[in-house]
Amino acid sequence: MSMGFTKSHSISVGANIVYWIESNACVMAGTQQQLASPARVSIYEYYRGLNHKMDNMEINLPKTQYRSLFQMACQFRHLLMMKRAGRGHIPNGIKTTEPGELALQCIACPRPGENLPDGWESMPQSEQYINHPILAVDANFRLRSVKKSTEENDPGLHMGLVFFVDHDKYIQHMQKYASQKDICCLDCISSCSGFQTLAHAETKNTHGLRATGVGICVYARHEHVLPLVAGDLQVGERYCNMDYIAGSATQSFNDAKEIFYSYDIACQWKVNLHTHMKKIPKHTQIHDDMALDFGIPKLHCKAHKYACQCLYSMNLRHRLGCTCGKEIERTWDDMNPCVASMKEMGPGARHDTIDDQFGGHNWRKETRLDVYDWYDFRQAAAHTVFTESLPQDKNWVEEWTVMVEKWEANDSAPNPYFKEAKYASEAVVKHRLKERDRKILQAPGVV
Repeated sequence: MSMGFTKSHSISVGANIVYWIESNACVMAGTQQQLASPARVSIYEYYRGLNHKMDNMEINLPKTQYRSLFQMACQFRHLLMMKRAGRGHIPNGIKTTEPGELALQCIACPRPGENLPDGWESMPQSEQYINHPILAVDANFRLRSVKKSTEENDPGLHMGLVFFVDHDKYIQHMQKYASQKDICCLDCISSCSGFQTLAHAETKNTHGLRATGVGICVYARHEHVLPLVAGDLQVGERYCNMDYIAGSATQSFNDAKEIFYSYDIACQWKVNLHTHMKKIPKHTQIHDDMALDFGIPKLHCKAHKYACQCLYSMNLRHRLGCTCGKEIERTWDDMNPCVASMKEMGPGARHDTIDDQFGGHNWRKETRLDVYDWYDFRQAAAHTVFTESLPQDKNWVEEWTVMVEKWEANDSAPNPYFKEAKYASEAVVKHRLKERDRKILQAPGVV
């Protein structure tokens, strides 16, 4: 309230706003939901704003209605998801909702029977890559959760129906790997010299935390979070968590012949992936007849040793275009402003909120696909102009293209991007330094 209002005016306006809150509940919940996605306004901040609107000096505030508003907003989000998924047109629609059915799907991702032409399987081999999914896997350790409330007192309203995997099955599988270490603690990571990307991922102190972060998988071409690909991390970033999430992501592409995975540690992760897949629940396993390829995101690739860069850099992998692999980092950037409020939530409310935020992220990406395509076309046009500007009489383009195509067709062929560098050993360097010192001492005039 303004300082010019009297106490009676304050009570009158306060009562009117409380009545307005009760009579316009859906309007308020919708406003909060709209603000939560682009502006990252939590329910608590929204409620505080209403209090200040009613009494800016906070002298005559009515009894708090925050808990009621919080529950109402959660229910509103849940019902809005059901409405947008068309469940109201189906008898017993809420109870018969399939896992992942409430997730907002990308209109450009390849899905047979929906947006792929008839006979897409018989397309020329040179064009098949257009329909091959490119998935990016990563974890965010800022999305941690403290042990507040319980799943019995705070159950999620749509667990396993949107972006999070089936929680019960997921936790049941994770209990088998209670002693598995964080990925960055394993000895195999050190075999790729200089790799420090996951150094921050080790979570030694898990006291008081229900989850140390969240792992997800996104469609890298369009930055869309896929259905049933989010899972809480119990002790840092472990193979058991990321294998389960990566396998669950393939449920959206059961008809795909090949899938490309982008991951910070793809060079190590791929080694035992097929063995690990046999140990996870069958409904999340990658099909045996599905060809897999792997790459390291361009941002993290420089942290790997040179030979690893030449094999797995997404600048060099075949049929990827300009996909950089770090699209998932932009997804995390979209989520990070919300981490403070979600950290203190109960398990159900937190999962529902993350599902809602991922849905808002997907919607914003979908409405701006034309803008992203325009930038891609500009890059393609610039590359074409550069290629045409090269000297035509030297056959550089033709010779280089032949070498690259041979390597892409057969990995055992000479890698045109790899040039072995020879370095002097420590003993040789010491010998050279001693020789230099000896010559200096023997020089005329040296005392």
